[in-house]
Amino acid sequence: MKRLLLVFLFVFLVNAQTQQWKLVGLSGNSYSIDVVKDGEKGFFVPAYQIWKNLNFSRTSVGDTISVKSGKNELKIFRNSGEYRYNGAVKSLKYSTFYKNSNTYCDIASFCEMMNAVSGFYFNYDVSAKEIRVNKTKNADTSKVNKSQPSDAKNNKPQTVDVSKPKAIVEDDKIFGIVVIDPGHGGKDPGATGPGGTDEKDVVLPISLELKKYLSKYKNIKVFMTREKDTFVALRDRAEFANNKNADLFISIHANASETTPNVGGYKMFFLSEAKNEIDEWTAKLENSVIDLEGRTQTSGLESILLSLVNNEFIKESQEFSIMLAKSFDKNMKDIQKLHTGVGQANFFVLNGASMPAVLVETAFISNPKEEKLLKDKDFQKDVAQSIGSAVVEFCKKYTSGLEDGR
Repeated sequence: MKRLLLVFLFVFLVNAQTQQWKLVGLSGNSYSIDVVKDGEKGFFVPAYQIWKNLNFSRTSVGDTISVKSGKNELKIFRNSGEYRYNGAVKSLKYSTFYKNSNTYCDIASFCEMMNAVSGFYFNYDVSAKEIRVNKTKNADTSKVNKSQPSDAKNNKPQTVDVSKPKAIVEDDKIFGIVVIDPGHGGKDPGATGPGGTDEKDVVLPISLELKKYLSKYKNIKVFMTREKDTFVALRDRAEFANNKNADLFISIHANASETTPNVGGYKMFFLSEAKNEIDEWTAKLENSVIDLEGRTQTSGLESILLSLVNNEFIKESQEFSIMLAKSFDKNMKDIQKLHTGVGQANFFVLNGASMPAVLVETAFISNPKEEKLLKDKDFQKDVAQSIGSAVVEFCKKYTSGLEDGR
């Protein structure tokens, strides 16, 4: 028996060759992954390594590795020909195997599973040694799956059965999907100014003006987490953006101070560990809505943050925050920036967003002067146009062919 096992291992090591492939995420960032070629069976990929690079929520317990995306869960087992998708048992094309501390899955099955779980399109190009993640099926896949090994049984090329994503852009010309998130709403008023103005009632008209501004560009598609005075849980806002396959997520708010009524100004934030007490306090203020959801702010939030600090969209989120700050500096005449640079903190509303995501504090509603500005329609329009200008700049840099529909 031992001799038979040694023969099997020898044959496997001879046939299996490890190659360095490139994994390209949604943001365009690339990562090196170890892909194994196993004779006629073709190519096998390290599932957990890919999940880790793309920052999916993942676990590894014993012989089982699992990944979650929204409400979907996928479980893969070591040395098994089966996997589980949302509890249902399904079959793999080939059995998985364990090598170099990684569970390897055949590339066709892996891409098919991830398309279903994540709602994105995992495509691969054998000749280029590349796996690329796309938001929509209309991405360029002209080279994908053309250099695959033949199936030994029927001599037909292997293909990936790509399932339809949860949210797909129907218009192939749309390249920019923006989700606008008016903060608070419904039973959550947000901060309240000295004159009795609620934050929820000023960020909504600003958001609607922003939607109107962006609608001038026929290649930008806009969605809003709310368009009326309704309550939306924090966890549902980023999930909404994920389900829309958004390219950009913008959460719009008005700041407040309990101790200094004359403090004022605008500031932009992206998700990362707070660098100072002021930014940390701002995040706690915005996160306080968790209490209305029956939850409390605990160290669990910090755990979520730490898992997202290396999110592949941190760089783009920071860059868009800088674009926003520059646009406000140029276009806003009635208000100044709160501090130089942009801020970063653990804003729960940004947690889990699979795209560049920012939070804009438009002004201080606790400042009597700025409270009046926030209620002024001209000021609301100026804020919206300042944000919209930065959105257009961001789209032009990261995409091409922006057309003005005017």
